[in-house]
Amino acid sequence: MIKKLVAYLFTLAVVLVISAILGLHYLYSPITTGTLYLSNAMGSAEILRETETSIPHVFATSEKMAVYSEGFIHAQERLWQMERLRRMT
Repeated sequence: MIKKLVAYLFTLAVVLVISAILGLHYLYSPITTGTLYLSNAMGSAEILRETETSIPHVFATSEKMAVYSEGFIHAQERLWQMERLRRMT
């Protein structure tokens, strides 16, 4: 009886961990296609990614917008690391 309960709880814990990992992966994956309209933008910018390596290239109307877009891309792609470090503390 106790072995069945322990096995059930272990299986439930494994399923919860796997679903949490998949959910966080979906939630924190960067947006690489489409159009984003940002409220604090100071102009317009176009971000193109290389097909094989997915390296972003920023083309903007001003230097401020280029820096803003670069920061947005950097934060978007490193959000998993920021979240992991926050949870570690």
